[in-house]
Amino acid sequence: MSGNVYGKGALDPRPPKTGLFNRVHPGITAAVALGMVAAFALGWLVWRGASEPGELRDINEAANQPAAPVASTPSAAPASEAPAELATGPHRLESLASPSSMMSNVDGLAVITANAPALEVVEGLADPACFSFQDGDRFMRHSGYRLRFDTSDDSDLFRQDATFCPEEGAEPGTVTLRSVNYPDHVVHHRNVELWIDESDNSDDFAESSSFTIHRG
Repeated sequence: MSGNVYGKGALDPRPPKTGLFNRVHPGITAAVALGMVAAFALGWLVWRGASEPGELRDINEAANQPAAPVASTPSAAPASEAPAELATGPHRLESLASPSSMMSNVDGLAVITANAPALEVVEGLADPACFSFQDGDRFMRHSGYRLRFDTSDDSDLFRQDATFCPEEGAEPGTVTLRSVNYPDHVVHHRNVELWIDESDNSDDFAESSSFTIHRG
């Protein structure tokens, strides 16, 4: 009887099958597998870093930059200058609206003229905190709102008519003269004539009722 008969439990006389993993030691196989995993992970990280948006990198770089200096806030503008000091003694009062024109006495009327002599500024006849303006023996006073130079009659009315209180004018260094007994009225020139008038809140009025003080 030819051939082999294999029964249950009989050994297979054929040589075992051989392959790559059957010939390599199991430890080496595990090491190679770990290396492949590590190489894959490294490649993935490199790819992610290369593909990161440039905007994100710019933001990160900007965050590490020193903060720009904060611009300083401009200091507040200085307060306007105090009104020009009016004191007793000889003074010339020059119109802000008509430079070189001075308050003066011409034929008993108060006007503004060029090259006018100084007026004597004295303590206010009705209020020592204010002032009166004298030319010789005459004082500037209002009568019917017109300003004129009259000799004092020593009445309370005259003293009040001839007293004016200085306050800040339209520009620093100028004064406006307010009537003591007509406090809504200030010394104001209409052309060359001097009156006491109520302000119309215009720039022209403010300038024509403002005077620059020149001592002597």
